[in-house]
Amino acid sequence: MAFPFAMPFERLNNHNYLLRSRRMQATLQRVFLWESVDKPLLKPDAEDRDRDQRAKVTLILGLDDLQLPHVRRLDSARDVWLVLRNLHIRETANSKLSIRKALHKSELKPGVTMQNHLHDLQLKFVALQERGCNFPEEEKVCIILSSLPDCWDNLVLTLEAMCEEDLTLDYVTGRLLEEWQRREGKELSASSALSSDRLVRNAGSISEEKQPKQRTRATAGEEAAFAVRRCYRCGSTRHLRKQCPEEVVPESPKQHKQKKFGKKKQTTQLVTVECSV
Repeated sequence: MAFPFAMPFERLNNHNYLLRSRRMQATLQRVFLWESVDKPLLKPDAEDRDRDQRAKVTLILGLDDLQLPHVRRLDSARDVWLVLRNLHIRETANSKLSIRKALHKSELKPGVTMQNHLHDLQLKFVALQERGCNFPEEEKVCIILSSLPDCWDNLVLTLEAMCEEDLTLDYVTGRLLEEWQRREGKELSASSALSSDRLVRNAGSISEEKQPKQRTRATAGEEAAFAVRRCYRCGSTRHLRKQCPEEVVPESPKQHKQKKFGKKKQTTQLVTVECSV
């Protein structure tokens, strides 16, 4: 029986054992080789040994280069499977505690989608289940809701008011994904409306720049008010004194004396003439 040499998924490395082990199990089940891994062979015959070797080769071909030294001297497919599991799934108290801490400190960070956030939490649940820690569904729901930021408080309060029987894990994850899609759609529509408004404004400003500028004509009231105001220097109604283009030539001290004493002399002459008459 033929079995696949080319794996349709990423090879096993130090970070993807949980997902990769499930896919490898499905691959072996598809070609009827999983029984050699799942159950130990007590009295294997020639056919059982052949199936075991094919299962072993399938497992080894799905490993990354860094994983090959761990399975180099193993004989059966079951031994390869158990060694890899014990290597990546450590059932120590420290391992369980670190995963629990990471799970309770999880929060929806900016820039992360709700789908990726729920996927990360689900991987932590599976990692604890592989180490013998089974979470009840109510606790999973509480952990998921507590990982949401303050902007989700209205939805969290609505879900908390529901009956515990209806508040299942599938229902909560479905509501969160729907709410996320609704908010994303609202943000996209707002951003598109803002961009279209900017385009309209830019087009209007460009058209205004292309049009020739026209001089504004003063109203009748403005002309009347401006006509009353005159320049005290030249008498023009087109400008004020501080804007007058005519320059005033300062008088010399001699001219100033002539003007001053000339007027006095004329007045004295008039007085003498009147007295003589």
